[in-house]
Amino acid sequence: MLCCTLGAIASAFLRLLLGFAGIQQTVAFPFLTYLAFTFVVTSLTWLFVFG
Repeated sequence: MLCCTLGAIASAFLRLLLGFAGIQQTVAFPFLTYLAFTFVVTSLTWLFVFG
């Protein structure tokens, strides 16, 4: 649960950063992009904490 939560928070933070930079509209398939980023951060968190 901790890893999923951190992944979701990181994805939301990425979305905010892209919005502030003004390049959020250029992201291809935003749902899949943010979902993939969430998966990567979740996996890396799990790896560093438990692996």
